[in-house]
Amino acid sequence: MAHVRDGHHLAMLFVRPDAQRKGVGRSLLELVLAESTAGTITVASSPNSEGAYRRFGFERISDEKIDRGIRFIMMALTLK
Repeated sequence: MAHVRDGHHLAMLFVRPDAQRKGVGRSLLELVLAESTAGTITVASSPNSEGAYRRFGFERISDEKIDRGIRFIMMALTLK
């Protein structure tokens, strides 16, 4: 599943464990990007997901932060 908030923030991108590393996440992201009219898509990545988002083309735009006990790294993908 994928959910975009405010037209530019990828709020959720989840793939069932048995479907991971099979292109499902990339396909979902491609659908999101195809529908987007924003110039940049952001995501608050968990530290464990940073590598996947890097492979998708996202870049870190902040150091790791903690908000209400949740660790995350802000990342962004500039669309062409």
